[in-house]
Amino acid sequence: MMANSSGNDANTLPAVIHESQEVVSGSLVKMRLTEPAVINGHSLLANTFIYGKCSLQGERLSIAIETLKSGNNVFPASLEVYDVDGLEGLHIPGAITRDAAKQAGANGMDATDMMTMSADPAMAAAGVAVSAAKNLGKNKIRLVKVRLKAGYNIMLKVDKD
Repeated sequence: MMANSSGNDANTLPAVIHESQEVVSGSLVKMRLTEPAVINGHSLLANTFIYGKCSLQGERLSIAIETLKSGNNVFPASLEVYDVDGLEGLHIPGAITRDAAKQAGANGMDATDMMTMSADPAMAAAGVAVSAAKNLGKNKIRLVKVRLKAGYNIMLKVDKD
């Protein structure tokens, strides 16, 4: 993959988080180039918006960019977001702690499931419905939200080598 930023041979492009946004794993993150760049033969101007899909892994928020838009063209790209510490993904301190606390809260609901058991088939069916609703609640509780601040400096790594 060919990439140039302001005429140097660096393997990263400077960018920023475009706007303050709250994301969960699977969300799209809106970023913006801070300098012009050429990627795969396509020229991108400074301030071009770039979107990537994020996933939380421990205390790092990984963001993968698979396509870019230049004018009316969309072309494949393979970019990864690196934090200013030089490591892949954005450092999100406390993400593991928040995730553990939310899962503990979800697991606390399991004790109430025992109260829904009954020999009466109608009551048992109601208990199953309540359990299903609680399981839906658990899945939502486990989503850890991460707040990204506008203007946060990031680097886009232009190759996976």
